[in-house]
Parts: sequence; structure tokens; C-alpha cells
Amino acid sequence: MGGLSRKAFQIKTITEKDKLPALVLDAGNLLFKPQSQPAPQDKITASGIMAIYTAMAYDAVAVGPQDTVAGLDLLVEAQKNGFPWLSANILDTGKKPVFKPAKVITRSGLAIGIIGLSDPSTRVSARSTVADWREVLPVQLATLEKTCDLLVLLSTLPHQDNIEISKNYPQLDIILSADRQQGNTNPRVVNSSLVAQTSSQGKYLGVLTINWNPDQPWAKDLQQENQLLQNRLGTFDRQILREERRKTGTSAPAADRLAKLRKEREDLLGQITTLKAEMAAIAQNDGFSTFTHNFVALSRNLPEDPAIADQVNRIKDMIYRQGSQASLPGREQKSSAGSSARQGGAGGLAGSAACTQCHQAQTAFWKDTGHARAYQTLVREKQHFNLDCFPCHVTSGSSPGKESSEQRQALLNLPQSLQTVGCESCHGPALAHAGAPDQVRPQRKAGQDICLACHTKERSPGFDFNRYIARVSCPAD
Repeated sequence: MGGLSRKAFQIKTITEKDKLPALVLDAGNLLFKPQSQPAPQDKITASGIMAIYTAMAYDAVAVGPQDTVAGLDLLVEAQKNGFPWLSANILDTGKKPVFKPAKVITRSGLAIGIIGLSDPSTRVSARSTVADWREVLPVQLATLEKTCDLLVLLSTLPHQDNIEISKNYPQLDIILSADRQQGNTNPRVVNSSLVAQTSSQGKYLGVLTINWNPDQPWAKDLQQENQLLQNRLGTFDRQILREERRKTGTSAPAADRLAKLRKEREDLLGQITTLKAEMAAIAQNDGFSTFTHNFVALSRNLPEDPAIADQVNRIKDMIYRQGSQASLPGREQKSSAGSSARQGGAGGLAGSAACTQCHQAQTAFWKDTGHARAYQTLVREKQHFNLDCFPCHVTSGSSPGKESSEQRQALLNLPQSLQTVGCESCHGPALAHAGAPDQVRPQRKAGQDICLACHTKERSPGFDFNRYIARVSCPAD
């Protein structure tokens, strides 16, 4: 959640600097990570995100699959308190929208219509359904296009659906998507719509600046198309030169090949001339609607908005209190083997101390790595009860991010011997090996997939497996 305070600062800075009317929008999928059942901490975080978005004066947010993981009631209650959820296709038993389907906002005299569409996989209650967007979108557009100067769609639909929408509904001017399979996507003109996306989990702020000219098309970014045509021209030039240098160039088949290549080259030159004229018209802004964009990485070195940072810290304190209560003695979670997770041996784990007797050089090396101090970094930040952070800073025997909510909750009761990224994080559970080292060998060696479970692009954007593994690989026996 730390990125929220930096996002708030950037939004305020950009709007004050540019002195332009702004819309603050989110296409959805912002509350939860994909999971079967949220833990109590996840609900605290989700409620906190909605409170902060309200404080940041977001104009509209679409409802997506990662927003309804804890059910609709949480979102419906937030909507009653002013959160701007939109979804035109989540319907109750009476076929009425559960959330506001669309809204109209006026900026600089322009009436801007905004519609929300939810992915069919969005989890809803037994009293509601997710209708096909083909049934509801035409109805919303028929109403909005009569009074609005600009139409925006916030969509959590898959990419191919958004392309179909841009093809069939040219009255839509902008489509902002939240497809979980896509990351940051540069704005591009698809049919008549400008389509763009910012990656999920709040790591970036997408800034789209438009110079809107009603009833005029978007100016396409033709630089890439021009480059492709220039590359093809270079290929034709090389092929023609080879044909001209061949000794058999005077034969009938060779002459035909050469004539065909020259004709194709002339056609290509005509395409380039037309494209350059279009680029020149765009450069002069000859009636086109234009846009610029950038993605602001919300890195730790950016300033924070003090008020939002205070809200984030209060939410972290709530998570800390909840986690500390869940880990009190007497509330131990039971492992699948039926033993308490506070006792040694849960999940076949022995703890790194068990490795010391036979692998002294390796454990001495490990103690000087960041892995050995991973849990203490959480303690310093009072995040050692935060289940978003905890799994990657302990030895649990499972792949971080793939635990059920019950397994994540049980991690709060790991014994002290496992409160570190220890030997078994790379080599697998070693209790059986420690008891009979000659009969049972370690289960695995560290591979890239193990490291990437925690060192994701979001958490470790500069992570390079080959360089990293050299720093943490134990010395040979």
C-alpha cells in the first residue's frame, strides 16, 4: 500500500503543474490478489484502499474480478459511503444494476460519459449475475451519446473483448482496461477508440493528456508504421541489388523477378509518401484529436502525500494488531499433519540450525546473506504480522503466493527456527534428511522458479537471477 501515498502526491503535483482539468479513473482489479478466500488482513487492506481512493477524489472505478474476492457487500457498503464504483453488467435478480452503471462528469464545459464493465469471471452473490456486456453496453451508449461530448469505457474484460467493442461501437472514444494478463500498455488507436492500460497492484500511475477535438478522429502514432515501411524498403533495395549483380540477370526469369521487385518497391514508396503526408498533417494538428502519455513508476524515492501516508500507516497498524492477536499463544493453527505449527517439524521442516552440524561452511556463508536477516527486516518495519509480506521472509515449505488463506494465516504461528529465509527455502523440507542423512537426500536445488516466487517484477524490478544466484549460492562441500 506504500505506493498510494506516492500516487496521491503525483496526482496532486501533475494537476497543479499543468493547470488542466483532470479525471482520476481506475479500470478496476485494485483490492485483492487472485485467491480463493481472503484472510482478515486482506479485508482490512481492501477497506483501507477504498477509503484512500475516496480521499484522493477518484471520479470512477470499475468493478473487476480482483475486487469482489470477499463478496459484493464490502463494495456495496463502500458505494453507499461515496466510493465511485461502476458496473453496468453486475445485475440483481430483478435485472437492475447492483452498482451505478455509468456517470456523467463535466470538465471545461465537456460532458464526459463514463461506463464500467465487469469481466464474466467476477465473483458475485447468489442474488446477482454478471450479464453479457453485449446486452448492456448498447443501452448505456444509446443514453449517453445523446448528451456527452466524450465517452470513456472502464473495462475489466479480456483484451479480445475490448477490441471487439472498439470495432462495433465507434462512438466510444477511450477504453481504459484492467486485463490481468496485460501490463502497462501504451495508448494506441484501435479502430476509432484510444485503448490503454496501466499495470495492476498500484506500481504505476498512468498519465494520459488529451487535446480533444469533438467529431475529429484520433491522430495515430504513425512513427512505428513508418519505421516498418522503411525496413521493408531497405529489404527491397538489397534484393534488387542482388538481382542486378547476378550474371544471369539478363535471363527471362531473372528479368521478371527484377521487374516484379521494382514494381513492389514503387508501390511501397507510394505508401510511404501517403504516410508522410498524414504524419505532416498530424504534426500541424490539422483537426485531429491528439494525446501524449507516460507511466510514472511509484518507486520508493518519490515524495509522499503526508495525509495519505498517515492513512496508510493507520491501516498497517490495524493489520499489525490483527496479526498479533492471531498469533497469540493458544491460537496456534494446526498443520495438515495435526501438530501445532508452533512445534518443530511442521510440514517436514527442520529449521536451518539442523543443517549446521554437517554443513558448517554452508551455514556460515548463509548467515552473511540477506536471506538470514529477511524476517528481521519485517520486524524493524513492524510488518512481521503482515501476510502480504510475511510469506517471502520465512521458511514455510510452500511457494509464496500460492497458499490458501488458511495456510497464510497459519504462517503467523511458525516456530522461531523458521522465521527466516533458510536452507529449506531453496532445498526443500529437510527433517527426514537430518534424521537419516545417508538414506534421504535433499529434495531440490534452488532454481529460477523458486527465486521468482518472491522476486517478482513488482517486488524486485531489477532482479537478475544469474547475478543474484552467485551471491547467495552456498560453497560446495
